[in-house]
Amino acid sequence: MLALELAEKLRAAGYEPWIDQHGIGGATRWGKEIVQAINAAKLVAVLISSSSLLSDNVVKELNLSAQKKKHLLPIMLEETELTEEFAYHLTGLHRVNIDDTNSILDALERLDIRSSLSRQTIIHPTSSSKDIRLAVLPFDDLSPLHDNEWFADGMLDELITTLGALEHMKVPSRTDVMYYKKHHPKAQEIASDLNVRYLVGGSVRKAGDKIRINASLTDAFTNQQLWTNHYDGSFDDVFDLQERVSKEITGTLRLRLTPPEKQKIEARPTNNPDAYEYYLRGLESQRKLTKEGYEQAVTLFEKAIEVDPTYVDAYLSIANVSGAYYRQCSRAPKWLGVADKNLEKAESLSGTTGKTLWIRGELAWLRDELEEAESLLIQATRLNPYHAQTFDILGHIYFQQHKFENAATAFEEFLQLNNDPIAYNNLLLSISRIPDPARLLVTAKRAMKEIQKHLNRQPDAPILKLFYAYSLFWAEQNEDARVVAEELLNHPEIDANVLYNLGSLYDDLGDSAMYIELTRRSIDKGFRGIDGLRGQKFNDPELQKQISELTHFLERKIEEETNND
Repeated sequence: MLALELAEKLRAAGYEPWIDQHGIGGATRWGKEIVQAINAAKLVAVLISSSSLLSDNVVKELNLSAQKKKHLLPIMLEETELTEEFAYHLTGLHRVNIDDTNSILDALERLDIRSSLSRQTIIHPTSSSKDIRLAVLPFDDLSPLHDNEWFADGMLDELITTLGALEHMKVPSRTDVMYYKKHHPKAQEIASDLNVRYLVGGSVRKAGDKIRINASLTDAFTNQQLWTNHYDGSFDDVFDLQERVSKEITGTLRLRLTPPEKQKIEARPTNNPDAYEYYLRGLESQRKLTKEGYEQAVTLFEKAIEVDPTYVDAYLSIANVSGAYYRQCSRAPKWLGVADKNLEKAESLSGTTGKTLWIRGELAWLRDELEEAESLLIQATRLNPYHAQTFDILGHIYFQQHKFENAATAFEEFLQLNNDPIAYNNLLLSISRIPDPARLLVTAKRAMKEIQKHLNRQPDAPILKLFYAYSLFWAEQNEDARVVAEELLNHPEIDANVLYNLGSLYDDLGDSAMYIELTRRSIDKGFRGIDGLRGQKFNDPELQKQISELTHFLERKIEEETNND
């Protein structure tokens, strides 16, 4: 992980590092790709730890780098005495610590390699080779009528959740992989993009009650298919089939599972396949992120509970959707009441878990009980440190409390678990309030790179354009930010929230009149984020009068809608 973080910092500083991110374990072939990388490099950064000193492959890379007369930069992951092989090549070279980014960049500047550098090789220590980096790609729906996307997506979610919960398995989130549902580049391109070595893919087919699941595991580094299988049965067998897929993947990768990890793989969310189908269909509706989608999701989750009154995840999903409905569609208190009722039922069945604490914390946040929400979410992270949304809400709470360093840390944790390009804006906003100009600039450049990658996939996505413009602003490229903002102004698919945030960008760029105009337009489209308006203050009396009138108008509108709900 430290090697990957260093690589990102170097990219933000204008370098193009190549990193042996596949791990140097017994299953890794020390092959031509590494040799080619060393040949192309002007500098080899040697990450030194007690583990890397014992790695035969690291020694091979070091020897080859010295033979090719490459610049060597020793970077210490931990204090340790060098072995003879390392000491021979590194004697007399200045060593820097992994967390001393400025010294690393200074060393690169002194070597004057930026302009001529095509690749830098960072040698990955064996201490990280315990972690298997694997991506689960969206499953295809091969059903006769192609009407079972909910089943295909359910298979994806099940494998991401199950495999991602294993200690030594690093699995990108659903957000990271959904692009590949409609796009199918080569395996090595996908692996490079997602920073993984292994890819799981497959398809599902459902005809009546009969189902077939096809699954495969590919080593993108060697471009070899390690395992493939198909499973036939009825939908009543779905949990057994999903368990077999997970176990065969971990078995093929020779991952030793602890007893608790085996229990996670074997766990059943419900014993009723009909309830499971309603639940998956509910998730499909929930992901539409619309008023109608949320309402349909609640109906389907309720049907799941009718079939299985002990279905904990269905209760939790109703609580989660009700909170989202309150936040985005209606400020009627009854929705928080619905959430509370279902959350209490879930806790009566499962006890307190990371998931129940996360939802309870979110509900406290929606009630503006910030200290209670903070306490609940911190407890949630201790029980489940791999749940990204917990850190996201925690970051927003810290920001509201003006604990900006804590907010930045929480948003960084979120991005480690879910590299959602939209989250970079929350991180940048937090850093801007610390303040730390150098850190803000480096992070803004990192955000630009990540968001641009997603824009290359979805060039017309309004929200990606918005936050790309914001990253330009934080990178002090105001004119470029304004150009992107103007392109977005008349986008046919711009929604209320994007419109309001675009207005905020114009305000940051010095055009407060445009902020008021776009806020007015966003309210007409359904924006109800009253808290943002209440915090606005302008030196111009006329602008202050307009924002006060707009705030009172929105308050009355919310009150009317609440009374009618």
